[in-house]
Amino acid sequence: MPRMSNHKARRPRTPRTLIPGTAIVALLLIVCAAGAAQKQPAENAHAKPDPGSVSGNVYTNVFFGMRYEFPDGWHVDEVATNQANADARKSMDRQRAGGGAVQENYQLLEVSKSLPAGAQVGNPRIVISASSVTATSQSGRDVFNQLKQIVISMPTIQIVHDPEDVTFGGRAFTRMDQRFILDTVPQGFEGDAITVLKGYLVNFQIFAYTQSELDELFKSLNSLQFNP
Repeated sequence: MPRMSNHKARRPRTPRTLIPGTAIVALLLIVCAAGAAQKQPAENAHAKPDPGSVSGNVYTNVFFGMRYEFPDGWHVDEVATNQANADARKSMDRQRAGGGAVQENYQLLEVSKSLPAGAQVGNPRIVISASSVTATSQSGRDVFNQLKQIVISMPTIQIVHDPEDVTFGGRAFTRMDQRFILDTVPQGFEGDAITVLKGYLVNFQIFAYTQSELDELFKSLNSLQFNP
């Protein structure tokens, strides 16, 4: 892994519409949707994921048979999740209006260490989302390989951890990390870990200020449990 810059990462509280990593989120959606015009897997035709529920610091999703313990004391950001899903519904409506296959995208959970203040949110934070498998994006590695081709020409995003197969909760995931740069100064890091469940690419997106903080937060995924 590349040696980190000696500059200290800035920690501004950022408007929701300009959260560091928003560009990657949008790019991931574009990559996942690239094959939506082609035939979707039959198992994904009608099965819709439930949003799940939170008790304390435990997130449970019956549809995916998944249980996850996010860091204790973190805050559930329902406003961010509702906005993400509203945007996703608009995108799906446009696809339906165009007469093509629909790329389904759902945000299941967003939690952050700091309590969001109005329209402000900061890192570190963790987002869980699900996107339907497409003909060209059938695994996390498919998604990341396509994403790499897009960001290679973007000076504000650097891949710092190439796609790697990892295991959480007994399931195979693929992980990739990116660093955000502004005026040569690191602005934050994002790590994505994707697995395939019930015809969906389930993505754990972790946002942090430093690589060491990112790696520490990834340890929370060791709490994952999946129904057999």
